[in-house]
Amino acid sequence: MTRLRASFTASAVLARSFPLRRGGSAGAVATARDQGPREAGLRPILLVEPDPARRARLREALTLAGFPVEAVRNDALARQALAPHRPVPALVIAATGTRDTDGHALCEALRCDLRTAEVPVLLTAEEPGEEEVRLSRVVGADDLLPSDLPPEAWVALVQLETGERHADGRRVSRAGGIALPMLLRGLLAGHRAGHLSLLHPDGHLAFSGQRVIDARLGALTGADAARALLRADARVQTVHIGPEAASTGLALSDTALGLAAPAASRPRAHRVPRLASLPTASIIPFAPSTGLRP
Repeated sequence: MTRLRASFTASAVLARSFPLRRGGSAGAVATARDQGPREAGLRPILLVEPDPARRARLREALTLAGFPVEAVRNDALARQALAPHRPVPALVIAATGTRDTDGHALCEALRCDLRTAEVPVLLTAEEPGEEEVRLSRVVGADDLLPSDLPPEAWVALVQLETGERHADGRRVSRAGGIALPMLLRGLLAGHRAGHLSLLHPDGHLAFSGQRVIDARLGALTGADAARALLRADARVQTVHIGPEAASTGLALSDTALGLAAPAASRPRAHRVPRLASLPTASIIPFAPSTGLRP
């Protein structure tokens, strides 16, 4: 166990006692999710990003979109932002696999604390590999995304993750929905499966394994429908995150859809050595409480 991870173990988190009081903690998180970004001003987005330029770009984009942001450069400052006397964040975006940040350990600590167990967590990595993806699922992160995802795609994902969240995996957007192109780019950069329901036009799109696997728009289906939706200024109302859907034979990547530059033209990311993996035995799930509200 590294010195960095030691402060984030389940025993260290659970050793503290957090007073339960009506209207706070998990209840406050739910309240923040059901409000728009400006109404949720006391529930900031916690951004843990060691790269100063990347941190500044994302903070600026989210702030301009109406989200309050607390941006810190390392895990030590993230621990301070998550102290019991501080507001529970509406969402955590945390880098992992660097010298000063281990988002997997941070996510483990959040999930092992009843006060923050339901806070959405999006992790980032320079070059997400199979081990990083597996570990992100083990610690309960909502998704693992590449660090170089454009700020516009991050804004769309934050709009989705801070909207209404339901136990069946639905994320419901508000205020006219979310523009499809940037949201789809963000979803395809991650490692989840699901399908999107649109406000307008009346269409349907399913994704899995970083590919669009089904699409429909009127009489159009498949690739024709997917590209027509991207040209139609479509707005997403609901995203169902869940088990992988059956593919119709379609397999369109973000590059094939024109959402990303070809891989050959992307700058080569510097690979940072991974920190030690977390043991799965240290994860302690909490069932939703029906009798007490923090």
